[in-house]
Amino acid sequence: DFEEGEIVANKISELRRREGLAFSDFAILYRTNAQSRIFEEAFRKRAFPYRIFGGLSFYQRKEIKDVIAYFRLICNKDDEEAFKRVINYPARGIGDKTIQKVKEYAMENGMSLWDAIANPFASSLDISKGTMTKLQGFVGLIDSFALMAAEKNALEVARAVLQKSGISYELARDNTVEGKARQENIEELINGIADFVDIRVEAAHDWDELVRWSVERNLWGMENLSAIPSSVGAAPVQNIGAYGAEAKDVITVVEYLDTEALQVVRLSNEECHFGYRESIFKQELRGRAIILAVEFRLSKRARPNLGYGDVIKEVEARGEATAANIREAICAIRGRKLPDPKVLGNAGSFFKNPIVERTVAERLLAQYPEMPHYEVPGDRDSVKLAAGWLIDCAGLKGWRDGCVGVHERQALVLVNYGGASGGDVIRLSEYVCAKVYDKFGVRLSPEVNIL
Repeated sequence: DFEEGEIVANKISELRRREGLAFSDFAILYRTNAQSRIFEEAFRKRAFPYRIFGGLSFYQRKEIKDVIAYFRLICNKDDEEAFKRVINYPARGIGDKTIQKVKEYAMENGMSLWDAIANPFASSLDISKGTMTKLQGFVGLIDSFALMAAEKNALEVARAVLQKSGISYELARDNTVEGKARQENIEELINGIADFVDIRVEAAHDWDELVRWSVERNLWGMENLSAIPSSVGAAPVQNIGAYGAEAKDVITVVEYLDTEALQVVRLSNEECHFGYRESIFKQELRGRAIILAVEFRLSKRARPNLGYGDVIKEVEARGEATAANIREAICAIRGRKLPDPKVLGNAGSFFKNPIVERTVAERLLAQYPEMPHYEVPGDRDSVKLAAGWLIDCAGLKGWRDGCVGVHERQALVLVNYGGASGGDVIRLSEYVCAKVYDKFGVRLSPEVNIL
């Protein structure tokens, strides 16, 4: 089923690129509500805007939000929104008056709702002994799930949550059409969880070796990031990316040593503040974080990301869109375009693709209709341009100044032919930026870190 979502999403990308269609030109018909998940996940991955007619988005459905609230509370017991959602679902005799007393007690004592009930018999909550026992049962239930989460995989924990919380029984009692649909939604959520594998990799491990390892085991998510010279620990710093994929798409946790506090800290994907070639490690934590390990979530099911024309052609030449063929295709493309840093000194792409206001892009497209340009996920007022194309059109591809120059096959790459200093490279980058600005009125910024 998941392959269908990927195929549809890739077809939409292809038609938008080839025929200039808008997202509003597409509609998808499916038989049951639960089937929306495969399309929604494919669209969310690509930041496609979409709307569900006649119902709610998969992750906005009550039964899905209920289960996810349990997951959230297991991972973070201070998540008060999740706490309030599940403390009495399914009904366990903890009423609104009790919950209100817990809230007041927590506020008066400056603690979280969870801490307020973590040891109900030791607290001064003004509630009956029977209600105390029910709160204690809820605490024990969540604690048991948290212990399981430390030892078991996500699928085993999810199934335990459904059974032991009473959610499965609650849903099974409803034999209406709507009740059956809710059960199907939960089954689809479990199917989605079963699709993934979590792995932890030490920071010093070679990035491309990890990609090769994942592809050999038919685990999807990293194949488009093949042949990027990097370590695993460096990948989240830069949020490395290529051919429609970024490291953030598969990273779940980054573990680092805080050199000021001398503590090991774990950051979730959201807490890493990933952006286009950006992360918290290049901003607030610059110079104070030593990354120790990275945790990834990979898919057991095929998820071909073929949004780039070059990749589609290379993969088609090799047959099916397997992870191995995609990796091989991307390695071939990069091998043709990019110089090997072991042979010719370079840091890969030196500049970011600039993001400009849509009005600027439209002005440039009127003058240069062939100019590559891309939508910016979540920002309809902006457009991303191809820095390599701008540099090339400014007449700089292959341009050389002594020991440094712009690579002859990929204008995004600045190279050191031998003997150049850091100052030489910086002066070259400033010259390139000035030439591009003079021609297009667009400012380039470096992708690399300049120390």
